[in-house]
Amino acid sequence: KSWTSTVVVGNNVTFTVTISSSASLGSWDLVIGYDTSKLTFVSSNASGLRAVDYATGPNKKSVSYTFTFKAKASGNATVSVSSISVVDFDTEGYMAISSKPSSTVKVMTQAELEATYSKNNYLASLTVDKGALTPTFNKDTLEYTVELEPETKTITINGKKEDKKATVTGFGEKELEEGSNRIEIKVTAENGNVRTYV
Repeated sequence: KSWTSTVVVGNNVTFTVTISSSASLGSWDLVIGYDTSKLTFVSSNASGLRAVDYATGPNKKSVSYTFTFKAKASGNATVSVSSISVVDFDTEGYMAISSKPSSTVKVMTQAELEATYSKNNYLASLTVDKGALTPTFNKDTLEYTVELEPETKTITINGKKEDKKATVTGFGEKELEEGSNRIEIKVTAENGNVRTYV
């Protein structure tokens, strides 16, 4: 199988190798190679990095092995089938191998991964259901006032965030008391940075 994914240093990543054929498999021998500077071998459902076995009868068309590695250093790490031979159950001759697959995984430290996170913690809009914001909304302006009639019991505050990966708290209907009311809208970027609109 071939795909590119990301794994954080200290975490495990598992690769699956499948041998399949339209003819019956007799026996097989495959050896896995990997980037020892980026990965440490952990375990497999084979004999370490080598899978040697044979079919006990006809009609075995596919066999899979998983190999698990621990990421230890940043960079692109490749795991590949370094050698493979497969014998046909019926003819007892060697089968032609169509591909020796390899997979590359991107290894990053937690800090490197977090550096790719969005820093956007802006609102795209901010609205009130009564009165008007002063000044007019601007994503860089953090404080607003709204003048309301006395006896006004609630106000509903809504808006939209600029970045879909951000999270917002503070929208919705708010109960009011006579006098000054402070309401905070907090926008948290994917990287955890918080911007507070008041």
